[in-house]
Amino acid sequence: MSDRGGYSRLSSDPEGSEQGKLAPLEFIRRIANGLLSGSVGLLVGLAIGILYGHFVWPRSEPTVPNTVARVPLTRWVSQHVHRDSRFEAPPEPDIVQEPPWDSLLPKGLGYVRHPELAPQISVLGVFHSLHCLYMIRRGYYAANQTSHMAFDLGLDRESHVGHCFDYLRQSLVCSADSNLQPANRRVFEDADWGFDRQCRDIEELRTWAEEWRVWDMNGTFIPSTFIQEDK
Repeated sequence: MSDRGGYSRLSSDPEGSEQGKLAPLEFIRRIANGLLSGSVGLLVGLAIGILYGHFVWPRSEPTVPNTVARVPLTRWVSQHVHRDSRFEAPPEPDIVQEPPWDSLLPKGLGYVRHPELAPQISVLGVFHSLHCLYMIRRGYYAANQTSHMAFDLGLDRESHVGHCFDYLRQSLVCSADSNLQPANRRVFEDADWGFDRQCRDIEELRTWAEEWRVWDMNGTFIPSTFIQEDK
């Protein structure tokens, strides 16, 4: 039945009234579900972030202010530690080239110049360390030779080797090798001594060093011309 003026009477149907009451409740329920879903997503994202930070982030290169730049390496490899007679053997008297040792150096000897990381001539730490190890080795086996030999590179042996001892000390502390190595055998008495450990991939660094090398000389611990300054 219609009233005057074209107005219709509001329904007094109980079912219609109940639907009217449910509409705002449904709206609130949807909001609550949305907030709950968002909270769950936030918690899952937070958990993933924590796991990433704990397991993945520590493996990336840290950045310490006011220190020299370092090449960001991305690969780790397995290295089998073992006895190697090529490197245990003493050098021949005043020999100039030792292929096993020289093969450790990249073309350019590890001296590089890079537009961002090393605008000025620089040497990569690992190759400086290898040079010092080589110098100490040669100096040890030539301890009874007081005159200059080729490996001295024209420098005073005592002060040069002294520097190398100290530099290797600092390099070992800096690298802080945390591999847990078996220690139940006497290394020099056991020909089968050895184990596998995790190492940064030096081949990745050698490739980088050769790409940004300053000189084209082949790898050798006794270059024909010793490099003392940037020319």
